[in-house]
Amino acid sequence: MAGSEQFGETSGNWPQIALTMRMNADGETQDSTTYLIFSPDAAPYSFARLRALGWTGKDIESIAKDGVPGIDKNEVDVKIWSDTYQGKPQTKCEIMTGGTPTLAKPTDKGVFAKRVAEIMGQSTAVAKGKVEAPF
Repeated sequence: MAGSEQFGETSGNWPQIALTMRMNADGETQDSTTYLIFSPDAAPYSFARLRALGWTGKDIESIAKDGVPGIDKNEVDVKIWSDTYQGKPQTKCEIMTGGTPTLAKPTDKGVFAKRVAEIMGQSTAVAKGKVEAPF
């Protein structure tokens, strides 16, 4: 929701933005907060979520200059769930971006097939180019 953004840091000292997400379902309106963390691992996902909302900025300097304009431009899917944090119940809200996952250790299909064949005890079949699924 435009105007709801708060800039701060997590308890682990990573920069974060808190945004209020206004959801409408069956004529009911509900607000929930989503937190975008900018640690080295999380920052790419946080920028993707800002873009999904419609953020018109290009980089971190544009946030310093203009904030996060456009975040109310697009309707997005969100995931809402309950969790416990430091012994207290919390409602969590995550913007779903529908992005493509990136594997931590990618391989090509030949390496993949060879590895699975070895696990299934078919390593000699791999050498002959014949690997059959056990089902």
